Amino acid sequence: MLDLYDGNVALAKGKELIIVPTTCGTGSEVTNISILALNSRGTKKKGLAGPALFADHAVLIPELLHGLPFRFFATSSIDALVHAVESSLSPKATEFSKLFGHRAIEIILRGFMEIRDKGQEARIPLLGDFLVASTYAGIAFGNAGCAAVHALSYPLGAVYHVPHGEANYAMFTGVLNKYISIKADGEIAKLNAFIADILGCEVSCVYEELENLLNILIPKKPLHEYGMTEADIQGFTDSVRENQQRLMANNFVPLDDAAVYDIYNTLF
Repeated sequence: MLDLYDGNVALAKGKELIIVPTTCGTGSEVTNISILALNSRGTKKKGLAGPALFADHAVLIPELLHGLPFRFFATSSIDALVHAVESSLSPKATEFSKLFGHRAIEIILRGFMEIRDKGQEARIPLLGDFLVASTYAGIAFGNAGCAAVHALSYPLGAVYHVPHGEANYAMFTGVLNKYISIKADGEIAKLNAFIADILGCEVSCVYEELENLLNILIPKKPLHEYGMTEADIQGFTDSVRENQQRLMANNFVPLDDAAVYDIYNTLF
């Protein structure tokens, strides 16, 4: 396994690969990406990608999510939402990938609104929808990629052991606000209008309303409440530059070190 992740052994599919997700978050049943925590190496997250990791069959079984505690449902479904949003804004997005991304956004947000109105147990009859939405989002980001939200969340998750979906949420609207401060038209304007229509709010307050909704699942916290220090702001910025260029290449607009530092500083 270590040789595979070190790149010393070529990926080869020796068996038929059938992937059955047990959360509604990663979408890995339709991507060529595998992420592991290599504890023996002290690495918190390391990725492996290649055609051999594509499934021959992806099987969605909503009943497997029935025992998923609400917190893990929340973090995984928010992760899927971020997949859908980031891939829809990616320069690599196509009309086809955006079909999947936008549909995933709609399903997830309408499901969250049901939970807001009716309570946590309202998710149970919707688990099939959330599972499909996660797969749609997986198809979208598998083609168009994730971007700065994921890139900036990785140091937080790695150093302070914040669950991936929660770390993404901590960065989510901070990154979107930075994008729109640089370029307010184009694909981000279309996406904001689409989300505002689902939420029933004005486009001008779409991120505020989005946070109000997501806060029902996971209350958003400033970064210092996770243990992050002011010194980490520069360290995390350096980490993003050195380790996350694969993701940063998919940003809606380019973000330099100063922009990344400012996002962390604003969210701190």
